[in-house]
Amino acid sequence: QSNIMIWDAQMFVLYGMTPEQFDGKIEATWISSPMHPQDIERMQSEVQSALAGETPLDSEFRIRRPDGEVRYLKVKAVVFRDAANTPIRMIGVNWDITLLKQAEESLHQSLEKEMEIGEVKSRFIYTASHEFRTPLAAILATTESLTHYRQRMDDSQIDARLNRIRLQVNHMKSIMEDVLQVSRLQAGHLDYNPAPGDLDLLCQKTVEEFEDQIEYKGRLVYDCATAPVRTRFDARLMQRVIGNLIHNALKYSTADKSVLVVLSQDADQIVLRVKDEGIGIPAADIPRLFEPFHRAKNVGSIQGTGLGLSIVKQAVELHDGKITVESEEGLGTIFTLVIPNLTD
Repeated sequence: QSNIMIWDAQMFVLYGMTPEQFDGKIEATWISSPMHPQDIERMQSEVQSALAGETPLDSEFRIRRPDGEVRYLKVKAVVFRDAANTPIRMIGVNWDITLLKQAEESLHQSLEKEMEIGEVKSRFIYTASHEFRTPLAAILATTESLTHYRQRMDDSQIDARLNRIRLQVNHMKSIMEDVLQVSRLQAGHLDYNPAPGDLDLLCQKTVEEFEDQIEYKGRLVYDCATAPVRTRFDARLMQRVIGNLIHNALKYSTADKSVLVVLSQDADQIVLRVKDEGIGIPAADIPRLFEPFHRAKNVGSIQGTGLGLSIVKQAVELHDGKITVESEEGLGTIFTLVIPNLTD
């Protein structure tokens, strides 16, 4: 009725204000008060509902104190009325619930993390059941052929079958290494040991390792116009990054298509691009490309766990870098990796 708001001493403590900063007028609550602008309209509506007798005032809102700190407050109030049921006074209390809100947010984040881990576990079970089935079937078939027909085979035929078993075992080992790597990254237990080195030499070595494999020989084109590329990096992690990008480019393009690997540098950054003319990535899959176990819908029967790019992204981020992708389905893909040029 009198358009006056009265605060006790503790209210000034909660709001971080002095009596001189508070004129006691109701309008000040909405116009020049420390209440967060995004909460004012909602609180106005709730106060009016309480005055109209529709709902009690029991709510939360944010304030911005004079020092810029944002705090969460809880409010409860009751309305006193005269004999004609006209509201004459509202008496209420505020208390600081910032720690409670922070705890709720922490619990919410923990719950999201647990749900994410659960989803990753489900994806792993699904992927493992499919990815392990093929090599295990190949190992079993090859072993049975050796068991039943070994006496009819010459040494080269036996060696070919043993090599087939070896390749399948290495494939399964690679899957498990990827899973363990992702687990270490997500748990924050992955060792990151940067040291001075020449990234050009590491790229050359990685390219040569692929060139030594018969199925990839002659398909890689490597260029570095700014050699040597001396910087600080974790050689083990970076070799895995480069190897994964090259292997994907080779795997998802046909044998008659080349893969271009270009390394360059300037005073501030180092850029690695891996370009292929393969199957490309559907636009709908690109936003989830770096998620664990996610694979594009057009990979067909090409083997893979969907873990490699997740490992690549997290390893690049450990180097304070970033990785981006440009792709068009059916035309090819370009991965671009950028890390700081740390010459000290």
